[in-house]
Amino acid sequence: MKIRISTFDQDHQILEDVIDKRNIGIYDNSFNNKIIVKLLIDKSYKCWKIHGILETKIVLTCDRCLELFDLYLSPKIDIIISTDKVLEVDSENVIYFQPGTDEIDISENLRDYLLLSIPIKKNCTDECKGLCPSCGINLNKKSCKCHDDSIDPRWDNLKNLK
Repeated sequence: MKIRISTFDQDHQILEDVIDKRNIGIYDNSFNNKIIVKLLIDKSYKCWKIHGILETKIVLTCDRCLELFDLYLSPKIDIIISTDKVLEVDSENVIYFQPGTDEIDISENLRDYLLLSIPIKKNCTDECKGLCPSCGINLNKKSCKCHDDSIDPRWDNLKNLK
């Protein structure tokens, strides 16, 4: 997504758009829904502060039960665009450009915000029971009669502790 700096002549500007996942470098099939971008751009001396939110829904596979589920993502965006190299701010969220530049591409930043908002542990619900380790049945849908009392023989000596 490119932002044309010359069009921002006001102190505050709201920008809303629907973007395609390929335009920000996402080719994962989990992202099948539209990505909505809502930005508030504040103009100040030599910099623009971009605050906003991305909204989309992705399809993931639960790590416990292996069922597909939808996850709503809405990461918040904070980016600073500046011509001032001595700006003392976290450099990850600062995009520097030369004076006279007309367009700034924030696609990479948007992609990073989206991908970093996906949880490491992907569970369909907090109460997901997962799969039975013996028969493989989904314990969220059915119960099984499997009962695994086998103990690793290396732990047998712990039974003698009192």
